[in-house]
Amino acid sequence: MAAKSVDVDVRRWITSVPKSVIDEADELLCHHGESESMRMSPTHRLLSLPLLGLLCMVGCAQPPPETETVGAPATVPQAVAQSAQATQQKPPAPTAAPPLPDFSAISDVPTLKRTFYAYLHSMVLVANDRIRAQRQRLQLVRQRHDRKEDLSAEQIDELAQLAAEYRLDLDGGPIDTAHLDRLRERVDVVPAALALAQAAIESGWGRSRFARLGNNIYGEWCFTPGCGIVPQDRNPGATHEIADFDTPAGSIASYLRNLNTHTAYSEWRVLRRQQRTAGIPLDAHELAAGLTAYSELREVYVQRVRDVIRQNADLIPPPPDPMTEP
Repeated sequence: MAAKSVDVDVRRWITSVPKSVIDEADELLCHHGESESMRMSPTHRLLSLPLLGLLCMVGCAQPPPETETVGAPATVPQAVAQSAQATQQKPPAPTAAPPLPDFSAISDVPTLKRTFYAYLHSMVLVANDRIRAQRQRLQLVRQRHDRKEDLSAEQIDELAQLAAEYRLDLDGGPIDTAHLDRLRERVDVVPAALALAQAAIESGWGRSRFARLGNNIYGEWCFTPGCGIVPQDRNPGATHEIADFDTPAGSIASYLRNLNTHTAYSEWRVLRRQQRTAGIPLDAHELAAGLTAYSELREVYVQRVRDVIRQNADLIPPPPDPMTEP
């Protein structure tokens, strides 16, 4: 069934459901925090279950309200503390990037999806291109090391910079094969289909408060006072803020670094390495299995990411070389 006809059928069915149920199901979809789902009445929780998958097809019905941010949408503290808190070094982001459009002003769902994907896709590719160039230089170092050739001072310096950026301790000793393999597992791209699907979920298709006010596309937290936006209904004693980025490109760069470095995503990186070792193109659908730590919803979140990937596959042009392009 074509996506357009699905949207029409879904909307026709939704009109028969009480508005209060739709509003709460829509809020759960856009925010997907465990605290939000627990606020729903038992009857509404039951009625809203089939709505979640359907609303996921057509996007959130309205811009997410303030309460969306309470649980760092779909992102648990363990998995996001690394943003700027774990180290003062941040990944470089493009100096020029178009401002975030007012996605809440786009009422037509297909147009919203196309606009959102088109806006972010090029920025994801640019960020991945930078990582790919790093990986290629790392591969040259590995080849030289395998040939038992001494590394140049420039190569040693670059390895130290990569280790710092990708949060890998080289132990201060000589560079060996194990160091290079561990670094290569981290210095790698994230498939665009996966990055865009998570962006859509985490930001409510670009309409969340923190996307609009802080260019935070992926709901990342930070823990240094003043590092971001304080949620208005943050729990007493909590210190987290929602990270504030200068541009959406900065949020994308931080997200890529998050997946490539945080211990919560070590399983995700192993899955990616296994695909590399098998000599197959990176598969966003399969890699989503490593994202259970990204959300309190765990396996439910993984399925949601896969659903968004599948439902919006036609919005991403195929890469010219699927073996190397994200």
